[in-house]
Amino acid sequence: MQIRLFGDPLAKGGEIPIQTIRLSIELETKNEILVHEPSLDVVCDFVDGKAFGDAFGIALRSISGWWTVKSASIRNTKAVILTIKRDTVIAPTQTRIVPFCLSQTDVFRLDSIDVDVEAISHDGTHRNIAVVIPVHHQSLWNQTLYQPIKATYFYALEMPTAFLAVPPVFENSGKKSPPILALRMCLLLFGLEIQRILQMVPVSTSLMHLFGQSLFPAIDKVG
Repeated sequence: MQIRLFGDPLAKGGEIPIQTIRLSIELETKNEILVHEPSLDVVCDFVDGKAFGDAFGIALRSISGWWTVKSASIRNTKAVILTIKRDTVIAPTQTRIVPFCLSQTDVFRLDSIDVDVEAISHDGTHRNIAVVIPVHHQSLWNQTLYQPIKATYFYALEMPTAFLAVPPVFENSGKKSPPILALRMCLLLFGLEIQRILQMVPVSTSLMHLFGQSLFPAIDKVG
């Protein structure tokens, strides 16, 4: 079974893999020379108001001309801050995911992150692209109620990448192991990454019991 194509059926509560294909067609106006591609955005879930990852990606496509994305500002909240990882050049007809570091000054519970992305063309023209990013909120896990959580990290230090975090089927006994296992050689072992992310959000005692407390020494000292 190709999990890369179908996903993990157990994460969706079934045993049969299902491939979902969505096709949408819409007309592009010629006035839009730099457009948002929302299906390619990389956004983590928010757990109890806190981001489950620090990587954030906004996909933009150039209809015409060369563009350099320099920065972004959030319109609807001060609780979330986006800092561009590096200036990103977009060639004509090219689509690129612009990498941002996400940080927080407070909990965030709104349904979307409204962003103004600043881009400069090859001839020095400035343009702001208004982008609305939907946000999926989740509650803290416990031993009976949980849903897969979409987390993000920077692959190769720069590429925003998403993965799903799910609890183990059985309790951790004996030798402690990382909670996330890479399924392909082309993927990284996510154990250390998920450990770092979990230290950014409040973790219930039951969740630590599922994963094994020794995996989270920083949390052990708090709890």
